[in-house]
Amino acid sequence: MRGIISLSIKDIKEDVEDVAVVSLMDTIIDNNLIKTENGDLVEKQAAQVVVKDTTEIEL
Repeated sequence: MRGIISLSIKDIKEDVEDVAVVSLMDTIIDNNLIKTENGDLVEKQAAQVVVKDTTEIEL
């Protein structure tokens, strides 16, 4: 059975380059660094950098 997993990495560098993200994903897959109940990861599906801003509200 195949499935899709989601991996989140907090506090990445602000100027992280796409090539670094792809390289990390390849390293994780090539070295079987993550095991799932469905087996090893075998391919990349997508990657995104999510930026969150926090604004303090004065009470």
